[in-house]
Amino acid sequence: MLQDAAHERVEGELEELAAKHESTSTMYQLVAKLHDAKPEPHASAVEFNRLLSDDYPRFADAESSLAEEAKALMLLQSVGRELEMIARFPDIHRHRMICLAGGFSAGKSSFINSFIDDPKIRLAEGVRPVTAIPSYVVASDAPSIQACSINGGQFELEPELYSKLSHAFVQSMGFNLSDLMPFVFIGARLNAEFFEHVCLIDTPGYNAGHGVADGGVRDRQQASSLARQADGLIWMIGVDAGGVLTASDLEFLKEVGHKKPLYVVLNKCETKSEDDLVDLIERIADDLAGQGIDVAGVSAYSAIEQREIECHDESLYAFLRKNNVPGDAGTALVERINEVFDMYDASLLRDTRRISMQGKALLNLALECYEVGGSDLREKMKPTLARLKNSLSAPPAPELCRQSRELREKFIECIMSVTGLQTSASAEPLS
Repeated sequence: MLQDAAHERVEGELEELAAKHESTSTMYQLVAKLHDAKPEPHASAVEFNRLLSDDYPRFADAESSLAEEAKALMLLQSVGRELEMIARFPDIHRHRMICLAGGFSAGKSSFINSFIDDPKIRLAEGVRPVTAIPSYVVASDAPSIQACSINGGQFELEPELYSKLSHAFVQSMGFNLSDLMPFVFIGARLNAEFFEHVCLIDTPGYNAGHGVADGGVRDRQQASSLARQADGLIWMIGVDAGGVLTASDLEFLKEVGHKKPLYVVLNKCETKSEDDLVDLIERIADDLAGQGIDVAGVSAYSAIEQREIECHDESLYAFLRKNNVPGDAGTALVERINEVFDMYDASLLRDTRRISMQGKALLNLALECYEVGGSDLREKMKPTLARLKNSLSAPPAPELCRQSRELREKFIECIMSVTGLQTSASAEPLS
């Protein structure tokens, strides 16, 4: 009996070692592929980043009066990142981006899986934090999973390996995989009625601090960034976690849900009666209304049964149909460029007007000195007036206005080249 116990213990240790070896081998293969993936950069995306790293800083240093310079830089950087992604996946800008967000284990991945008509293409599911790498999912007759490396390269990712990319697997690597592989692009068979022109973005749970090394800070940042960039937002709630909106949910929605369609899905509803679901849906709708958050509708959905059970206001299917329209990322990116340079032009205009008003005030002071005290007072005040005049800021050079206009045009040209946008939505400089 002792020999049997020892034998079982040794077998267990061997199985554990074999599993660790397989996991280590898988990690090595994945990292090697990410390292070897060679980018095929789009010339205009490269030029955009050159402008951002070279020409823009010189202009921003010379134009030092803009109070919102940090915001301007963040907007330009976000455009650069999206432009690189569009360059890698030319069709993506023709899709409308719908971001799935919510707490960990809310059922985001299972929700997407319920619409995928291909048993080989499955997003990882689980009761613990699972989604570690954001995934972009679009309808395709040729299913594929493309891993995207941080240097712009990409390669085919086997479905079996992709299904292992959970938080636990990433943690076991000893480093954050998203530093090397920021996202995955998935083509899958999806119902054209709902998803022909839609790209679903599966995000990490924004509050996935359970068992995650960094407490979920990166996950929250990723979920927030992706939700802000999306054209629409589906907020997922798991009925097994109470089926209610928490205070942190409401705070997150108020941060990222402005000016875009919002829909709330209560998932895993097959375990509840219809009466219970009606009560939960009405409570969610009341909580959103109480916070002043506009929502198109609330749905009680079962990913297991692949159906909507109840809904409040607009149904989930109606929401998906309404948003199943071609996207136009090029125009949206141009609008962000215009937002940046409208800020700079407005700042230059304010400086010009302020300095002009100061000059007029100084001239009026000189005239008043002459009127009150004649030539004697004017001569006495002449040195003081000269010092005041010299202390006035120089008006913004016409060169800065020209640079602002040219930078705006160059950034927009890069966007048009990458996205195929035919007409520019550039704005006239302020005057």
